[in-house]
Amino acid sequence: MIDSNEELKGNFIVSGGGDSITISAVKGGDFEGEKGDISAFSETGTEVFDSTSTIANLGTADEGSTTAATQATGTLTMPAFTSVDDLVGKGITINGEALEFYDASKGAYQGDAQGIDIGGAASKANVTDAIVSQAKIDGVVLENDGVDDDLKVTAAQGGLAGNEITTADGGIQEEFTATFQVGANKDQSMTIEIGDMRAKALGVTAEAGSEGFVNNNNVTNGTDNVTREAALDVSTHESATAAIETINNAIEKVSSQRSNLGAFQNRLEHTISNLGNASENLTAAESRIRDVDMAKEMMEMTRTNILSQASQSMLAQANQKPQSVLQLLG
Repeated sequence: MIDSNEELKGNFIVSGGGDSITISAVKGGDFEGEKGDISAFSETGTEVFDSTSTIANLGTADEGSTTAATQATGTLTMPAFTSVDDLVGKGITINGEALEFYDASKGAYQGDAQGIDIGGAASKANVTDAIVSQAKIDGVVLENDGVDDDLKVTAAQGGLAGNEITTADGGIQEEFTATFQVGANKDQSMTIEIGDMRAKALGVTAEAGSEGFVNNNNVTNGTDNVTREAALDVSTHESATAAIETINNAIEKVSSQRSNLGAFQNRLEHTISNLGNASENLTAAESRIRDVDMAKEMMEMTRTNILSQASQSMLAQANQKPQSVLQLLG
């Protein structure tokens, strides 16, 4: 099996036989010593979940070692909440799959992630159980840790198979995208994208204690009055100089987004102008087809009146001739 795997071939020696075999990392190979340590569970910060446990060591493939690698595992602390509404719209991404909380009693899920219905949840145990029962994520096993009702994430397979499992903030839309139909035919559309312009996305706020930021959360994220983020540290000359560069970068990003919005606006105005001209031309064409040509009809009416008057005059003259003859005879 090892020889048939291009990544493992030549890096391990299999010896022994019968009821037991020994698999040893080749000295100087890709998996000797610390290079064979598969610590295997990478986490990033999230607004909803926090890591609370030490990630399991998956075993070291040292020379002569027969220790089997175990599955990567980690525990995510479930968030405290007073109302389900505190969690709706938030979520987490596990192994590339975004999970987003919603309340089914208020309508069907409309997002692009996997919707997790937490309607009626009264405790974090209910939220954990909702994730475990509803989430469909390849490569991991989700379960209640049975201690603090937190979410336990375990790699479905041991060793390298769990090395790329990650968690990240999810469920909160970071970019706005809208597609407009701007023509009468298929594919005549325009897509507008607006990037995340929140302070954290611009880099002017971060988690407390991050490099270049203060050690306590002292600013809000703009969605409520809770201080969830830390401001730039300007307590020293060096940190203030770095803060200036950070703010300049944020200004450039905002300016670039404004430029893009201006381009979108120009395209929409041009489209509106073209559609206005097309509408005017269509109305004129319909008028030529459906409406009366007043000048032509007035000329036709005048001609008809002249002919009618002429015929009446001729008829009157014709009627006068017999009367004249009778007068002569009388």
